[in-house]
Amino acid sequence: MKTDANKNITNIQYNYLNLPTQVTINGQHIMYTYDATGTKQRKTVNGVTTDYANGFIYENNVLQFFNQPEGYVEPNGSNFNYVYQYRDHLGNIRLSYSDTDGNGTISQSEIIEEKNYYPFGMLQKGYNNVVNGTENNYKTFGGKELNKELGLDWYDFGARNYDAALGRWFNLDPLAAKYPSLSPYVFVADNPILNIDPTGMSPNPVYDKQGNLLGTDDKGLKGKAIIMDKSKFSQGMKHQDAMNNSLGYQGLKDDAAKAKFAKSYNSLPSRPDYDGFLTKSEADAWWKGKSGKPLFVDQSKIKLPDINTKTFDNKIGKSLYHNFIWDLSNTGKVYGTLKLTLLNAKTGAVHLGGKTYMDEYDFKMDGRPLRDFATWWGRPGGANDGKGFLIYGYGHATVPVEK
Repeated sequence: MKTDANKNITNIQYNYLNLPTQVTINGQHIMYTYDATGTKQRKTVNGVTTDYANGFIYENNVLQFFNQPEGYVEPNGSNFNYVYQYRDHLGNIRLSYSDTDGNGTISQSEIIEEKNYYPFGMLQKGYNNVVNGTENNYKTFGGKELNKELGLDWYDFGARNYDAALGRWFNLDPLAAKYPSLSPYVFVADNPILNIDPTGMSPNPVYDKQGNLLGTDDKGLKGKAIIMDKSKFSQGMKHQDAMNNSLGYQGLKDDAAKAKFAKSYNSLPSRPDYDGFLTKSEADAWWKGKSGKPLFVDQSKIKLPDINTKTFDNKIGKSLYHNFIWDLSNTGKVYGTLKLTLLNAKTGAVHLGGKTYMDEYDFKMDGRPLRDFATWWGRPGGANDGKGFLIYGYGHATVPVEK
């Protein structure tokens, strides 16, 4: 979007990350500054400069508040007021109440703000209350900042900005290519009652309430996280099913769970399976690292030479084992023998592995002379002190269709 006559927006300028840097409304400008990752650092409008410093919010160099796990803390002279917030199941801020005795507890408290929303996030009017102080527009629908300056009324979700009056993002989904069936401007697949979109990007890695990585849905490790009850998770589950069971960030049990989640989530880009592909050297390094933790790979990226639907006699559900060890691709080097099951004879969709995991990467002897020799020969650098791990898959492989 570059103009919006409804809000008298005559021009919007963007940076290389497709984030707005200047919005012009009735001849006045709102300016935004970001760091290299796209995190907003500053907003300037009508002589007021707002700085965002890792959870600390300043206006014209004066601290306004800083976040805490259950709300925020705002300065009050030489003291601080603790403001606690009640959120609904989607993470929307519904009620704010303050600590009136000033000791960080809620033995005495008063409601200072109430917010009610239509399903797509527009604030309802007529019975929202602001009892004391000024309205906090930084903690609202989805826990996000509502930019109200000059009548803009955008929610800032990080990767994108959202107009609740339309129920649409006003800039393109950075992951639009992964969802060709959806409009790149659609909000939470048009289901705001069940779904959330924490940053304007797609959530995929799945964590439990204790902050442990459970695995992935059918989209992989990239994207923002989904928090869900462990009992409802299955590896490679449909993305929409995962979203339907999402508890939001508030689903994390406590501060310890949040810390564990943050440490794990921030480390995902350094994992060898983050891109969905696993090479022999990456698998060997993981084995020698002795963590024993599983890896998750995209089955569509695994080569299956000389396999087609005719190999399965075009029978849906038929399974077979195939040894790829003589193939010089990374398939043979990493997986050796794989179980293959035909899912769809018309599209060539094939599932790799069993019902639970796809493959086990280890170098154990099993009493078969030829296999034991191959196992000994194939150990990384001749080492024998690694630790085996499971390899899980998501999505599915595709083979040529032949009658």
